[in-house]
Amino acid sequence: MSLNKDSKAILVIYIQIVLCLFLALAYGFLSPYYLPTAKPVKTGLPKISDKLVLVLMDGMRKDFAFDPKLMPNTYRLSQEGASGISKTSSFPITIAAMRALASGVPYSARDILYNYQRTKTVTKTDNGKVRFTNKYALDESIDSIFQAAKKDGRKTVLSGDDIWINCYGSAISEAILAKADADTPHGTTDDSDVHKGALSFLAEADFDILIIHYQSLDRTGHNYTPLSSKYRKKALEVDRYIAELEEKLPPNTTLFIFSDHGQSDEGWHGKLDNPPPIVTEPPFIFAKSNIAKIQNLSVEQIDFAPTLAFLLGLPIPVQSEGIAIEKIFNLSEKEKADLLLANLKSHTNYIEQLQSNTKVNIKLPNSQVQSKYQTGDFSQVISLARKELNNINQLVELKTKFNLSPFTKAYLLLSLLVFLLLIVTSKTETIPWLVLAISLSSGLVAALGGSIFLFGSLL
Repeated sequence: MSLNKDSKAILVIYIQIVLCLFLALAYGFLSPYYLPTAKPVKTGLPKISDKLVLVLMDGMRKDFAFDPKLMPNTYRLSQEGASGISKTSSFPITIAAMRALASGVPYSARDILYNYQRTKTVTKTDNGKVRFTNKYALDESIDSIFQAAKKDGRKTVLSGDDIWINCYGSAISEAILAKADADTPHGTTDDSDVHKGALSFLAEADFDILIIHYQSLDRTGHNYTPLSSKYRKKALEVDRYIAELEEKLPPNTTLFIFSDHGQSDEGWHGKLDNPPPIVTEPPFIFAKSNIAKIQNLSVEQIDFAPTLAFLLGLPIPVQSEGIAIEKIFNLSEKEKADLLLANLKSHTNYIEQLQSNTKVNIKLPNSQVQSKYQTGDFSQVISLARKELNNINQLVELKTKFNLSPFTKAYLLLSLLVFLLLIVTSKTETIPWLVLAISLSSGLVAALGGSIFLFGSLL
């Protein structure tokens, strides 16, 4: 088989496109490396609250949550407790927020691929709930507060979407699942069943963590935009749900309300073309037991993982990059300093295990936190600890981000080989059929991988 000069020119252009798509594929696999065998360390600190009620208001915008006319009960709680905005990862989608919330790990393109492994076994119970044994949760090698709770004998229950089961599997003991609308494979504009399920769990009070996932705001925003009267009406409805939950909270329970992402005025959020702050800065609220009164906080979504771990007296998820939001707790300066010291201990523990089990070499700067702690200047300890935690995160990212998988290395070598062969054969009038075959197959793989990376957040 041979190609004439015109066909050869077309093929060269095609190969250039293939190489561009390959870069997208390779970047998708340039995800931070997380040591799957790492073990967390206990903080040695007592729990702050007995129970946690975690409410995800899917697609709630900050201008709604903090407006007393649009969502009066939610606004009131934001003023009575700790509130602010949490910055999303580069993927402003629900599952990315769930990963950050529970594991303290940013979402990556690798997770988009992994998320297609959704296998769960459902066992129904007499009371209408379901139990799960899930062998393939979302990357189980990455630790989470739900896994830590299960290991500690705590019970996590869910009223909401089964995406939580896809992510955390049998770490969730029981669930009352939302029913999707008929015209969509997921999501609903009616949260009444989810709310009834949440109230039934609260009445029994047989849980340590209750997850409630209201989806109607997000779905209504997609269908009609957040500027519509339907979205405003739905916001008031969900706001009334919050007031009813508040009345039924068991003693010494912390209420945590957060949004996974906002929505643009046009009703979207899952694109990668520099979404506006109304999308990437969703609101959060900590309220009720043991929560301080502080507003206008700005945090990262990954900071929720260590914060919730401290709240419940659990080990911080071992791969977590989050920094505890110590300001939200009604604690003394010394107790807040102790939280961040434990946070620092968790980070250094992971780095030590990473260096012992891999070729990664991270040289940490000498810590000044302990010496400052001895002076009793705890506000300075807090400041130094936060600074050192940020520095450690930057070092770890630098050393572990560019971790090419064996598949990507092999594909890179193949692409380079094809490129060199094209250079050699471009001086002749024909191109070997083998080179063409390799180019075509490489192009298909690159196009598939690049599409998943570039558009996976929209799937």
